[in-house]
Amino acid sequence: MEERDLKTVLNNYRYGVQKVIPAYLTGKMTDEEACVDELALVLHSRDELEWGFAVSPRL
Repeated sequence: MEERDLKTVLNNYRYGVQKVIPAYLTGKMTDEEACVDELALVLHSRDELEWGFAVSPRL
């Protein structure tokens, strides 16, 4: 996997931990908004990882 791909995945995770979860816990996001936002991040990260595994001969 390319280093930039791993950084994208980690940045998505960090965004969820630093932005989405606190916003949800403080009531700034509804259940649905937080769920949709987190699901989008998870799916994007999954796609990045799958692509990285598919193109990297080392993995």
